[in-house]
Amino acid sequence: MTIRVAQIGTGNVGRHALTQLITDPRFELTGVWVSSESKAGKDAAELAGLDNSTGITATTDLGQVLATDPECAVYTAMADNRLPDALEDYRSILAAGVNVVGSSAVFLQYPWQTLPDELVTPLEDAAKAGNASLFVNGIDPGFANDLLPLALAGTCQSIEQIRCMEIVDYATYDSATVMFDLMGFGKPLDDLPMLLLVGHPHAVNPDGELRAEARRRGWPVHDFRTGRRAALIALPAAGAAGAVAGGVAAGVAYRRRRDGADS
Repeated sequence: MTIRVAQIGTGNVGRHALTQLITDPRFELTGVWVSSESKAGKDAAELAGLDNSTGITATTDLGQVLATDPECAVYTAMADNRLPDALEDYRSILAAGVNVVGSSAVFLQYPWQTLPDELVTPLEDAAKAGNASLFVNGIDPGFANDLLPLALAGTCQSIEQIRCMEIVDYATYDSATVMFDLMGFGKPLDDLPMLLLVGHPHAVNPDGELRAEARRRGWPVHDFRTGRRAALIALPAAGAAGAVAGGVAAGVAYRRRRDGADS
């Protein structure tokens, strides 16, 4: 018996998910949601880079996709720069009685004590109302944030410190939104990249002025002491996401360290 599935998002992760849904006989593709008008109206096979037409065309209308009566939705749409919209998408899908598996937003892997209650509760209420489930596997497309740390921890008698390092050549990463808007490539070195749009004020690694303002306004304060280093490029360069002019950030390094037995 096949599982009726809708695909939400056809970007770098979504294309692979869509290919699986089309070619795997265990699944029946019911609909495809896209974020851009340039993709709307195209056959799902074309968006996945496949030859044979599926007869299912993409739409920007989420309600139209839910009307195809899927049992499950695969959610891979960009969330970093549209978090309120993404959470509302999840709420609508769950309330419609459709189970969801997804790769974004990453922190929905374990949202409790990560997101404010006013963001988590509507998702829980929608899931209960629709008798549906939500599973987000973390970093696209999973295992690095969830399974790998648990597996490695199983080899340790005790844990005093956890350090994570990710090294990626982003020259081949063809997402302009992630590269330029979120991570700050191609921007002046003093420009602060928008790594996450939460829609709720949190002060992270604040200096004295920001810490004082956060306390005055009652904002949560998180002090991870995560370092960001940006490398300056002198000459113009090009990558899959677009061109980078000289004299701007071309390399970004983040460091995350957490000490203690509860890490």
